[in-house]
Amino acid sequence: MEELKFNIEPIENAFDFALSALEYISNKHDKSALKYAILHLSSGMEIILKEPLRRKHWAFIFEDVNKANYSNYKSGDFQSVKFDTCIKRLENICNIFLSEDKRKILKIFRDKRNKLEHYALSESRESLISSTSKALSILLEFINLHLDPDSFSTSDEDIYNKIKKGLKDFDQFVSDRLGEINSKLQEISKESKIIECPFCFQDTMVLDDPPTCLFCYHTDDPETIAKEYIESILGISYYMCVKDGSDYPLHECPNCMNETLVDFGSGGSQFEEDQYVCFSCGEVWKENSFTSCSRCGKLILGDGSEICDDCSKTIFNNDN
Repeated sequence: MEELKFNIEPIENAFDFALSALEYISNKHDKSALKYAILHLSSGMEIILKEPLRRKHWAFIFEDVNKANYSNYKSGDFQSVKFDTCIKRLENICNIFLSEDKRKILKIFRDKRNKLEHYALSESRESLISSTSKALSILLEFINLHLDPDSFSTSDEDIYNKIKKGLKDFDQFVSDRLGEINSKLQEISKESKIIECPFCFQDTMVLDDPPTCLFCYHTDDPETIAKEYIESILGISYYMCVKDGSDYPLHECPNCMNETLVDFGSGGSQFEEDQYVCFSCGEVWKENSFTSCSRCGKLILGDGSEICDDCSKTIFNNDN
């Protein structure tokens, strides 16, 4: 039997994965193509981000540097550096800093890969093209700034140029799609709040009943969309909040009484900083509109009350 050998440079692997992702996502007729687009681009993304570390020293792409072994490195038999660790090493070792927004987009794309592996991803082609376009734009900028394209081999440069051309096609799709829905967005914005979609990252999700993104058609019940927004856009994990004992920014809305009031914290979409937005009824409040119940911590409108109605009723019933 013929022995197959793939002795190619990591950056060539990364470009192959990225180009393959573009080809898969362009396939409108094969549903499984979206799956492979996510898997391949996510793999290419991780290789690209690790490349500056590898160029500093091969040991830096081991998750545990203390277990770095050159024989294992050459054979590929080791646990590669994880995403969060990679980002920290890029900062500390290579002096490469990604903005919080760029880290968010790349991390969410990586999380889509994880969801896909657990059969929990359902996403439209429009959404995937938008998020792919944003992720690829970040990666191409990263390559241009930190991987010296002038040093690429002829074959690498050829693939790199094909990737850039593919991204231009996607950017055109995104631009055309936004142009198609712009007038509708303008009209709807007069009566409804529009926020950044947690799936396609466009400012095109209408807080209606139910919340719906006009760009990628993503929709669900208000509580689910609120949780997706907190996870994807605000970058806050419910699990980590429970683990760390910190506050999860989802509350009961004092207007509609649904558990869909999101604390935007440092802001988001067209809203100013420190606002609360209800994903059910669309009401918006400034931060100083609320106080916390001194007994249970529940948010209450700042009308001078120190405890919420539920706690008041409990105290009244106990006294009687």
